[in-house]
Amino acid sequence: MNRSRFFLEPEVVFLCVTDESKREGHLFRVHRYFLERDSELFRGMFACPPTEASSEGQTEETAIHLPDVTPFELECLLSFLYEGMYERAVSLAEWVALLSVSSRLLFDKIRERTISVIETHAPALEPAERIVLATKHDIPQWLNPAFTELCTRADPLSGDEANQLGTELAERVTRAREMVQSRSGCGQPGGVGFSKAFVGCGCKDCRQARSESVRASYVAMVNSVIKETISLVL
Repeated sequence: MNRSRFFLEPEVVFLCVTDESKREGHLFRVHRYFLERDSELFRGMFACPPTEASSEGQTEETAIHLPDVTPFELECLLSFLYEGMYERAVSLAEWVALLSVSSRLLFDKIRERTISVIETHAPALEPAERIVLATKHDIPQWLNPAFTELCTRADPLSGDEANQLGTELAERVTRAREMVQSRSGCGQPGGVGFSKAFVGCGCKDCRQARSESVRASYVAMVNSVIKETISLVL
């Protein structure tokens, strides 16, 4: 009898994570196959010679400890591995947790999927949270749009946003907002600073061209301010 590629070994491993808020451990018993299939970290771990890791993860006493992973994050990961093919409601908080654990444990394809979902999720993450996550998990494409939103909106940074960003970065964002408002006249495309960006005869086509020119100039100015005042600390 020939064995097909779906002749899977019934191996399971024990994983342990700590709930820091309650100072207690949480034990998980899961199939090794999914971990080894999707994670570079676990593939390397399980590839170790038997003499080095023969007992790790095989019993509750030798469970593999995953530092800096919360029980909620690991539950989100396992839910995705075991139930990801089924339609189910997944909250934004769960996707954020999945981003964290997939980044830490090198589940690269799950990380890519999670980034894509978060980018198109409605409602979107607040810009300060996007900046924190992008910096922590190396997602550079999230940074400029989030900083642009903070620097061009009417409302200043809230206390909660300042706490999320940290003192130095919050101060730089505040400075960038001031520069954007100063350089654009009234802080918006079409302000005094951009009123002469395009000159035309006043027809519909010229008005549209002027609007596009003003918008392009404004975006370029905002990007320049962000690069000048913020990017140095990233």
